[in-house]
Amino acid sequence: MVPTDPNGFTNDDAAIMFADIPIRPTYLKTMTKEELETNEQEYFKGYLYSVHNNPTVADKCLLINQFEHNLEVWRQLWRVIEKSDVLLIITDIRFANFTYPASLHSYLKSINKPFVIVLNKCDLINEDLQIQWKKWFQQQFPGTFVTLFFKYNQESVQQYVDNSLDLLQAIRCVLRDNSNSDPSLLELISHISFDAVHSTDKKTERIEPEVQGKRSPFVSIGLVGMPNAGKSSFINSVCNKVLVSVSKTPGHTKHFQTIFVNRFTRLLDCPGLVLPIYNLPQPLQILSGQINIAQVREGYTTLSYVGSRYPLTKVLGLKPSNINEEDEEFSEAGQEYRWSGYEIAKSYAIKKSYFTSKSMCNPDAHRAANELLRNLQNGKIGFCLAPPSY
Repeated sequence: MVPTDPNGFTNDDAAIMFADIPIRPTYLKTMTKEELETNEQEYFKGYLYSVHNNPTVADKCLLINQFEHNLEVWRQLWRVIEKSDVLLIITDIRFANFTYPASLHSYLKSINKPFVIVLNKCDLINEDLQIQWKKWFQQQFPGTFVTLFFKYNQESVQQYVDNSLDLLQAIRCVLRDNSNSDPSLLELISHISFDAVHSTDKKTERIEPEVQGKRSPFVSIGLVGMPNAGKSSFINSVCNKVLVSVSKTPGHTKHFQTIFVNRFTRLLDCPGLVLPIYNLPQPLQILSGQINIAQVREGYTTLSYVGSRYPLTKVLGLKPSNINEEDEEFSEAGQEYRWSGYEIAKSYAIKKSYFTSKSMCNPDAHRAANELLRNLQNGKIGFCLAPPSY
């Protein structure tokens, strides 16, 4: 297990811990397809049992998050790791401390697989936090390349170009530094780019290039990360072309996709995977997209969690519904008012004129809470976490 320092984003005394990820069991070339699948299924059953019955965490009564229990999704991660020459671990910088898969980091280090940490959605936080998060990752994972990435927009073209070049430079460096890199692959490093082919002829995009008279493969770049990390949006932004579909709902990508960017570069987009994590508060699971909001029965607890750490009511311009505005002490009472999650949702419903259909005088707090959670998750409300000890 890989512990993570919780200081700065949780009040829990125990540290958040990443459980080890399942790795593909050894297999023989003589195995049939049925034997291989049975072997993986038996291994995965044992893995799930060990995660849910870990004696170390059982003694501390630590709860585990709602991680991925579908073997087929893990198989796709295994395939992406095996097929990739280098991996990009896409991380939502707003919740980088626990959306970065520390257990995957340890595994990739153990098999000497080159990878780069990409802190995505940097346009949703301020510049100071961007710098501090990058420094924190460089301190926690020395020797690992860490890059920032911004969504493409016309107002910050130069910033986008600079960060794209930094990312390409990091990819080239990790491939050169890796001792397992194939010599024919090293010849292709200088040709790696994210300039998407605009030709409609798919066969042209898939022709393997000739480099110094030798037929060489593509440089395969795998993309992995948690749901809602923005992998699909990252692909479209970095290539400046819509190559994959995106959705506001986390977990939109269901199967890993192969995207031929140009004659020398292809991307392997892995579905978002929720890794097993101990002691991660459920509100953080919801805010980071590990739990689909459509599956959340009540969002008031999460709103209360955010409201105690972020001036949510001031940002939304909410006023307590049970305090008379004409009262002389309203402003003072409003400042000292202790907001509950339900009261935040209720006041927001009144402001947006959301009322239940049965009685137009009752605010629809459930609908309001659902909308607020979605706005928090997709970045419309600027809630984010600072690095530990910030």
